[in-house]
Amino acid sequence: MYNEVSREVVKLSDGQYMTKDGFFKVRSGCECRGAYIIETFYNPVKNEIREQLVHNLDDYELNRHYEVLYNMPYCTDMQVNAYYIKEDRRIKHSNGVLLAGDIAKIVKGRKLPIGSLKKFAEIQKWRDRFGRVQTYYAVFTDGTRTNIDNCILYKGFED
Repeated sequence: MYNEVSREVVKLSDGQYMTKDGFFKVRSGCECRGAYIIETFYNPVKNEIREQLVHNLDDYELNRHYEVLYNMPYCTDMQVNAYYIKEDRRIKHSNGVLLAGDIAKIVKGRKLPIGSLKKFAEIQKWRDRFGRVQTYYAVFTDGTRTNIDNCILYKGFED
């Protein structure tokens, strides 16, 4: 099977909970209408992120198997959370994902000059009259916007 997070939980002296293999529960990753829940675990020593399915509405045996991880409280240690956020940003930047505060380079399009560098603020959805999402726009700090496909990550916020 794939790399699973250990189901044995240890309580540390500062009140935090950690799995036996050194992972802290840092955030809830995905939930699909309550059918299943995937939690995100982070190991600050190995600098490793793992996602684990901890609850499935249709599988009672799996729920009993991962009940300890499902009920494990989230880590409130700011140092661990800061390391996780930094590592999560690094992984997203390595995949070319734009995050708030990043510098984007315009590579195509006609509204903005090609080759210009802009500070990225957010992503907005453009919907048609029926409410369906048609495309995503990158909105920059100066108020301009362009299709998300027209720009690439030039420099990350913390690089």
